[in-house]
Amino acid sequence: MPQSTYTISKSSRRDVARLGQIAASTWDKDKNTQVKLMGTKPGAFAEGMAMGIQHYTDSTSSVVIKATDDRDGKIVGFCAWGFRNSAFDGQIVKDETTIPGAERIKELEAMTGKHLNDFFEKRLRDGSKSIFVGMTAVDPGYKGVGVGSQLMSWGTEHADRLGASMWVHASEAGWPLFEKHGFKEVDRLTIDLDEWAVGPPPKDGAFGDSEKWGQYTFRYGGRQPASA
Repeated sequence: MPQSTYTISKSSRRDVARLGQIAASTWDKDKNTQVKLMGTKPGAFAEGMAMGIQHYTDSTSSVVIKATDDRDGKIVGFCAWGFRNSAFDGQIVKDETTIPGAERIKELEAMTGKHLNDFFEKRLRDGSKSIFVGMTAVDPGYKGVGVGSQLMSWGTEHADRLGASMWVHASEAGWPLFEKHGFKEVDRLTIDLDEWAVGPPPKDGAFGDSEKWGQYTFRYGGRQPASA
């Protein structure tokens, strides 16, 4: 890919559909996400991502930052930053059709969701200034060219100016980026996906010839402001 530069700016409602596409394509090879999708209808994940992005876009206590390729104006990545007292309720689209194994998947979502909520409740309740990463994704075609780092730098520089601590709940693929930008692991949750999955991994190339999903680890990271 030819050398390019990217502009970081605030997104708006008109960007939600594109950001939802990026999010869906980013997590299509994530094991935890794919296991949970086995309990939903096709398209539900992308729709849920768009709803979450719209929530962050509309909220007065969060901001969604986008990265735009200066060559053609294409949005290639984003990060939703939530400030203290910004609370996404996790509401997803209700599924009117019963999917085999859906209840088991809901149990997994409830378990991981509770672990996430408990972590943030503990970290954000002491009255200190805090910023948390709501969600972030980069178009797969633009990975490795610095888009993610630019999105992270916006947040870390903002946190340093405010003297705010930062917190993130990271996927396996996402953790190296946060670690690179100063986040330290403070907790983790490891789950055996085969105990929850309602079938083996799909044979579509994303997971090779594996017959099992295997273990998956979420990492919780914290970063203190540079002035601390």
